[in-house]
Amino acid sequence: MKYIFAFFFLTLFTFSAQAQLKKTVHQTIEVGEARNINLDLYGEYEIEAWPGNTLMSETKIELYDASPHILKFFLEEQERYKILADNSGENLSVYSNDKERRSISYKGAQCYEIIKVKLYVPEEFEVVNPKTLRKKAD
Repeated sequence: MKYIFAFFFLTLFTFSAQAQLKKTVHQTIEVGEARNINLDLYGEYEIEAWPGNTLMSETKIELYDASPHILKFFLEEQERYKILADNSGENLSVYSNDKERRSISYKGAQCYEIIKVKLYVPEEFEVVNPKTLRKKAD
């Protein structure tokens, strides 16, 4: 009987461990001669100054009740979490590739998704508002 309970708990633990997928994605964006950075990102994000000369994004993804191939599909083929940039001289526009982020379903069940984005911005920039950064006066 105790072997049946051990098997049950081992099986339960195995399925629970597979239910949550985690992935961290880093991207860098050249700032160049930009004096202003305009942000148009999906959801909430955190901005932190760092001594680098590029803008770096860190996207932490947690996906529940889905298989690894679903996460891989959204990362690689759909580029759901990709951050893009357009640099036009003094203005750098940074934006999410997928701004709609429709819900994910797998085998008829809704998948729960948690996304945390942190932007590391060169320390010579200051936050004007949550969507605008400006190079500090020399």
